[in-house]
Amino acid sequence: MSSGICTAGPWRTGAYSRRLLFGIAAAVLMLLPVARLATAQALLPVPFSTVPSNGDVNPYGVVLVTGNPGGKIKFADNLISNFNNSGNVMGTGRTIVDIRNGVQLVPPFYTATPAFKGLSLAFAQLGNLFLIGNVPVNGSSAGPGALTVLNSFGAILTRLGDPRKAFIDGPWGLAINVLSSTTVQLFVSNLLNGTVWRLDATVGGSTGVTLTSETRIGAGYSRSVMFPASANGPAGLAYDRAHDILYVASEVDNEIFAIAHAGHISSNQSGPGIVVYRDNLHLHGPTGLLLFSQNGHLLTANDDGINADPAQPSEIVEFVPASPNGSFVTQYSVDPANGGAFGIGLQVQGVQSLRKRLGYVDDNTATFSVLSLYF
Repeated sequence: MSSGICTAGPWRTGAYSRRLLFGIAAAVLMLLPVARLATAQALLPVPFSTVPSNGDVNPYGVVLVTGNPGGKIKFADNLISNFNNSGNVMGTGRTIVDIRNGVQLVPPFYTATPAFKGLSLAFAQLGNLFLIGNVPVNGSSAGPGALTVLNSFGAILTRLGDPRKAFIDGPWGLAINVLSSTTVQLFVSNLLNGTVWRLDATVGGSTGVTLTSETRIGAGYSRSVMFPASANGPAGLAYDRAHDILYVASEVDNEIFAIAHAGHISSNQSGPGIVVYRDNLHLHGPTGLLLFSQNGHLLTANDDGINADPAQPSEIVEFVPASPNGSFVTQYSVDPANGGAFGIGLQVQGVQSLRKRLGYVDDNTATFSVLSLYF
């Protein structure tokens, strides 16, 4: 039996729909891996604001903290990056907020300088380090940005950039493959040049992360960039380490691609990989992306920037990736209006990895919600 998402709001699997009420403002997630029913409940009774004291809005990236990084960060903290400022101007947000036990901590975990504004979906944890990408927008143009490496106190260790605008050119999505205690692979999708790169790196020392090589493993993804109104391109990334596959959510193409042998490609590639999910009925600008390792299903968040459908607003879609088109499982609307779904995050809890937390943002209301999953 396949798995599916169920919520307190309307959900649809094919033509079938219903409404399930589970307490006051509760949200429920149901997963059915291998004919085993598991239920998830809302950890936070209501969505929590991601707006810090400076008024930043448009939450993008989500990290549900794992382990014990130390510093200002504790296990199960929820970190959210903001892309816009208090005036809702694209690419000018500068804060990463920390929501702990339903309370937003003050001050924010990190506040970027104006030169590194526009904190994006490219946000990930690496042990006691945190990497955040930015796409700084100034009027009708944007700079290439960088990947900033932060320690657990929110202090900058280094910035990974590229003056050639090749492997860093508007970092829009990020996934990490940890090879050892000292070596990692960073997968980065670039909004401005429509590419995906693997950055091989070492971990440690005063800079936290040091790049050793860069390989273009994907290219040719469609882009639609009209600053300061809209920006769409290759976005969320999810890495399947067991099969060495990198999945890419391509907003404008309105498809999910798979790059085979992503961790071992040795020369620059010119293609985007193969399509593993094509579904104009349920895809509306796929942006955030997550992999369920238990069953191989993927979740993507539709930002409605492409192929918008007012009858299917702000959907998180679950699907099975397979060439040529994959298969739809179910979907969940995070907001009654288009444009709310964007960043999603997953955290494993428990020694046996049977419990997970799923976090998601609502860009329309600048809020964050968490569900607890049981496999």
